[in-house]
Amino acid sequence: MKFKVKLLNWMSIVFNYYLADEISLTSTIYKLILKLEEAVKKEEDYFKKCQAKAWLNSQNLPTQKT
Repeated sequence: MKFKVKLLNWMSIVFNYYLADEISLTSTIYKLILKLEEAVKKEEDYFKKCQAKAWLNSQNLPTQKT
């Protein structure tokens, strides 16, 4: 019984802390999501460049002679 009371007290403390800090927590999560989206976009751009280079290299284009 004492353990359950202690557990409930601890849970209420944690819940109240996060409830009070909800705006900050939400802001932090939002910033992390934006950084993740930015990293994914950079990775996609890099992958597209690599694909374009590979495609160009696979083409048998004549070289210019000067």
